[in-house]
Amino acid sequence: LLLATTAWGASSPEELTWLDPPPANALESAGTLLGELGAIDRSGHLSALGRSMAAFGFHPRIAAMALHAAAIGAHEVAAEVLAVLDRPRSTHVDLAEEVRNIRSGSSSAPPAREVRRWRQRIQSVAGTGEQGVPIAGGGTDQLDDVITSIVLAGYADRLARRRDDRT
Repeated sequence: LLLATTAWGASSPEELTWLDPPPANALESAGTLLGELGAIDRSGHLSALGRSMAAFGFHPRIAAMALHAAAIGAHEVAAEVLAVLDRPRSTHVDLAEEVRNIRSGSSSAPPAREVRRWRQRIQSVAGTGEQGVPIAGGGTDQLDDVITSIVLAGYADRLARRRDDRT
């Protein structure tokens, strides 16, 4: 909501007339998130990235992930990641494993149409036909690094790395 109203030119959602105004704490949290994602500057104005995120038309976290993937030429990986994240919760907790399932054609993977749908959305905003980043020899580590980079673009505040002692 805050990204959209800022893109419309409102300096603050409070200046708009609402039937039910958004809660102040939600707007504050949204402003913090948009700042962390690089969508707005310290004065609350949209950055170039913020304008692109608003054009994407999805939650700012998803838009940040898709736009980052487009910037690094990882459209296909992003489409796979977003197809997994778009699914109802499952028992799988390893995002990279789920992406590998898509690539291997596993029956537990999201349907190919979902991956195509996300690829088309990313390409429509990115304005390029690039299909994806090459993963040399199917390298798991390189694929994992690309997935991590994409997810960090939208969820840096919610990720942690497992330590050697498995904590």
